[in-house]
Amino acid sequence: MIGLGKFLGLMVLAMVERIDRQSIPLMFQSLDIRRKDVMMRNVVLNSFDGIIAIDDSGAIEVFNPAAERMFGYRSDEIIGRPAAILFPELEGPELEGRDNSQAQRDVREIDGDLREMAGRGKDGRTFPVEMALSEVAIDDRGLVTMFVRDITRRKAQQHRLEHQALHDALTGLPNRTLFQDRVQQTILSAARNRESFAVLLLDLDRFKEVNDTLGHHIGDLLLQQVATRLGDVMRASDTIARLGGDEFALLLPEMENAEAAQRVAETIVEALQRPYALAGLTIEVGSSTGIAMFPAHGDEPAVLMQRADVAMYAAKQADAGTQIYDPEIDRHGVRDLTLAGELRRAIDNDQLVVHYQPKVDLSKRRIMGAEALIRWQHPEHGLLPPGDFIDTAEKTGLIEPLTLWVLNTALAQCAAWRRAGIDIEMAVNISAKMLDDPSLGPKVEGLLRAWRVPAEVLVLDVTENALIADPDHAMETIVAISELGVRVAIDDFGTGYSSLAYLSRLPADELKIDKSFVSGMIGDASNRTIVQSTIDMAHNMALKVVAEGIESDALIEALAGMGCDIGQGFRFARPCPADKFEAWLTESPWGARDMNVLALAA
Repeated sequence: MIGLGKFLGLMVLAMVERIDRQSIPLMFQSLDIRRKDVMMRNVVLNSFDGIIAIDDSGAIEVFNPAAERMFGYRSDEIIGRPAAILFPELEGPELEGRDNSQAQRDVREIDGDLREMAGRGKDGRTFPVEMALSEVAIDDRGLVTMFVRDITRRKAQQHRLEHQALHDALTGLPNRTLFQDRVQQTILSAARNRESFAVLLLDLDRFKEVNDTLGHHIGDLLLQQVATRLGDVMRASDTIARLGGDEFALLLPEMENAEAAQRVAETIVEALQRPYALAGLTIEVGSSTGIAMFPAHGDEPAVLMQRADVAMYAAKQADAGTQIYDPEIDRHGVRDLTLAGELRRAIDNDQLVVHYQPKVDLSKRRIMGAEALIRWQHPEHGLLPPGDFIDTAEKTGLIEPLTLWVLNTALAQCAAWRRAGIDIEMAVNISAKMLDDPSLGPKVEGLLRAWRVPAEVLVLDVTENALIADPDHAMETIVAISELGVRVAIDDFGTGYSSLAYLSRLPADELKIDKSFVSGMIGDASNRTIVQSTIDMAHNMALKVVAEGIESDALIEALAGMGCDIGQGFRFARPCPADKFEAWLTESPWGARDMNVLALAA
């Protein structure tokens, strides 16, 4: 045993190794070393860190008040007892088997040993501590001084930060980083055991509509309930993660085959279809789930997730609920990516063309306008209709330059026809994506001014589904366009089930009945009733009615008898290039009989 005075005499050097090293040099600058005993006694007694001295047998010789508070022992209870009572890990070679020559080494030649370990209190609880060790020699005996700090709060904060880095703040589920790590660990385990497992990606249908209509607070409540329902139907061994937005991922270990994974996916779809009670509202949303299997569909986390994503979008497009990854689907995805690159070049390299289809006044039996329809003269695939590349353009952000190119080309042609005496309106389709652009109105105004075409000559066709997707933005954009004098037509009416109250507020001028109703009207009484009701409703709202898909004289007569204003379809003419359209104007009985077409014919 050593006295506290002698121990304190050596503490000046030992304190260099304590945890809070920054304060010691400052203390040394202000102290007279010859009066160190009194000052060091105060340091030991008043330190916030536990200070413990242990002899070369591992017995405790010094135990300061901070150590008493930390471990719950009084010094007279613990002095002389082995350090293993406080630090079970110190039963190892650190404090055993050291000879005197080793213990006599000068403390200044020994580097401080800062480490973390578990401390054990008198009540048996364990807690994390940070410890700095220094070795000194007193009377030919080795002594270890220990500066101990309880780091329970630091560890809790560290754990919280780590949890935040790896978990979604809204749902508490693992995030993308943690999910990918767990997929990687499952790959290693499954490869060793020759097992299969599944990765599922799902997102919610109409979630954007919930957010935009009811607010992000309701959207957040919905996501939290989705997370809860997923937890209710999944196994404890499964991992559920939120990747962002309304996209979730699931890891299903030890899944025998894709069919078994699909049964789980169908259970999930069914669970998520049940109505949600949110802040006094009842909401129903569906979901789409894509499935990828290890090792059949990939052996890396990124590949499995990408292929589950491909399957998910295939499920969404087919409204199928679930979809197992199929390489054939992915080939379409690769083709879309290829087309995107080619489409950029097509816009710059004059590979795009516009075909025109006449719109005929059914009461006057003559042309009154034309609709501009884009085509892509692809160098390898030939003439591509818009259905082959518009989706790609919307996904890749090319829809804006594509739409502006069509507008510019159509207005340039309209200006040329007007100079030749052909005074007809020009209709151009507008993508739903363009209705999100508040600058669409000024851009249209600029093109009208550039080609000196009156605003009332231009008709912009907007699909009913585009109006439903984001009604607030659509209303703002359409109002801005209408204020220019440009007319607006609601296209594909009857396919989107939009609210008539909403449609009545739109500054629209025309309503176009979808061809699926028109073409079946003659042999189907219900379709005929729908068409007649739509015409009557539109006229009551002061809208003109355009019937698409007219392919027979019988349809022309029936629609004219119902009071339909305008007809469009193959019976009049198929879409064709400008020069052929001009020839049609001079040759067709529906053409410009009283217009000046001699210049065109020449």
